[in-house]
Amino acid sequence: MTKKEDRPQYFEEGKEFWNARPCDGQNFFAERRRFRYAKDPWIPALLERIAQQHSNVVEVGCGQGTDGITLCAMLPEGGSYTGFDLSTESIASANNAISDAPKMVVTPEFKVGNAEKLDLPGDSVECVYSLGVLHHSPSTVRAVREVYRVIKPGGSAHILLYNRWSPRVLIAHLFRGFQGLLDRIFGTRRCLYNLLKGRHAEGILGTALLECFGVPVLRSYSIDAMEELFTDFEIKEMRGIGDNFSYFWKSSNKDIPKPFFFGVFWYVHVEKQAQSGSD
Repeated sequence: MTKKEDRPQYFEEGKEFWNARPCDGQNFFAERRRFRYAKDPWIPALLERIAQQHSNVVEVGCGQGTDGITLCAMLPEGGSYTGFDLSTESIASANNAISDAPKMVVTPEFKVGNAEKLDLPGDSVECVYSLGVLHHSPSTVRAVREVYRVIKPGGSAHILLYNRWSPRVLIAHLFRGFQGLLDRIFGTRRCLYNLLKGRHAEGILGTALLECFGVPVLRSYSIDAMEELFTDFEIKEMRGIGDNFSYFWKSSNKDIPKPFFFGVFWYVHVEKQAQSGSD
């Protein structure tokens, strides 16, 4: 059986999905930002932590630029930010949002890009940030290796991937398995996704329900799998993070929450070890 990482059509299917349904909807920047941080109020605190530690940041999978623009208001003067995303529609929306956003210290740069083949020199990036993206890449292993390639020695990455033991993620896998069973029985492809297109509650679930059925790749990880995935890096911190059902109630906690084994994501902070001097 051909593995997902050897199916180039998955890039095109992923691009098609996110072009039609950019993450967190297609509203104006202020509305999109309010919606995103009402669901996950800890994200700005994480971005602030990154801005306090780094002045030059690359985001892999920037979507419509909500986190990137928020981060650019926190970065120090003289810093830089570049966001890459596979979706041309998301990048267009991100660039349009620059003029609608509050004043920023750093002007963001948004580009169309492939997480598995970034248009960046090796050993050139101080910090990479990626939230909930690399688990959708045809080869997450290749994407992580690409992050390692572009980070300079001594640089860091802050990456969030789906937690295998999250109730929300387990339900998503269950739904996807049921859809796969129906597809095998009826000879269809993504039958429930095609049925639900245009019929979901965008205001409640964002793109989550259609993501469950529609994205060609959705992976999740155990602690052991995360450690293996980031074996080339030095892991500085790893924790479960994220409320499983924040779509249905809003948290007022705007700090980075305490580690939670069943959180939606594994958050990992890793560093690329500095090269030792030659003899």
